[in-house]
Amino acid sequence: MFRKNAIRAGALCLVLLVSCQQKTPEPASTSPQLDPAAFDGAKALEEARSLVALGPRAAATPGSEAAARHLADRLKAFGVEASVDEFTDICPTCDSIWKPM
Repeated sequence: MFRKNAIRAGALCLVLLVSCQQKTPEPASTSPQLDPAAFDGAKALEEARSLVALGPRAAATPGSEAAARHLADRLKAFGVEASVDEFTDICPTCDSIWKPM
């Protein structure tokens, strides 16, 4: 459940970021400044469709890894410093490797 929510949150951030345009150029080490008034619903829908096209993204599966890489790559394309972290979650039924952004 946590992984699904993390992917949804990342996707929402990506959709919002992609749908806005930069106000002013920023140094490469910081995130770009975005103009919320420049939101483009068509671009947002296109980004959401590209994420959905990856297929199922259940936690700790190749699909979730692909989604995390996709989101990180898209964010980087817009000048946002993004990386995929990895940690092991120990639970009563399994040990899962998580890779949140």
